[in-house]
Amino acid sequence: MSDKSLLERYSCLESVFMDREAIAGRVAAMAATIRQDWADCERLCLVAILKGACFFACDLARALHEAGVNDVRVDFIRASTYGSGMKGPDDTERAVRVENFTGKVAGERVLLVDDVLDQGFTLSELKRYFLTEAGAASVRTAVFLEKELAGPSAALRSLRASLQVDYVGVRAPDRWLVGYGLDLGERFRELPFIAIAREECFR
Repeated sequence: MSDKSLLERYSCLESVFMDREAIAGRVAAMAATIRQDWADCERLCLVAILKGACFFACDLARALHEAGVNDVRVDFIRASTYGSGMKGPDDTERAVRVENFTGKVAGERVLLVDDVLDQGFTLSELKRYFLTEAGAASVRTAVFLEKELAGPSAALRSLRASLQVDYVGVRAPDRWLVGYGLDLGERFRELPFIAIAREECFR
């Protein structure tokens, strides 16, 4: 079934932002770039942030193998983010807690993978965690979507500028996006494409 036909099942979804073919193309291109940058690395430790990054991370791991990386170790990490209600452009901070990571990355070069860079609090804290607490030798970051925030606070602009994500699949508008791991209230993760949701349906 085509992405357009699938979209028509959901009145709460506005349009397809990125179809499955475009997603696959960008994942392959990212893998090729990562392979080139990590040419001297015998082992690549890919750590995906749950739950959203699970689809992207698995596709990226396979694409890295196809690009010539012979040893890709895949692990997962979960983090809880706490703040004052719904995320907004005026946010200045959010507490992030790492939940029971048991992977062994001490001395390893880590590729930290997320589905979307939104405000940046989670990715920033997890990068710090791997460098200072988990003992990783180095940490690079990869996100499939990087949102262009509409009217962010000065604190958010500063955080995003300092984060400097190493690998970005696609830059996306500051809209509610679902599919390919992204959810709204745990719905729509399984969609093979990325869609723009009608925000009025979920407020």
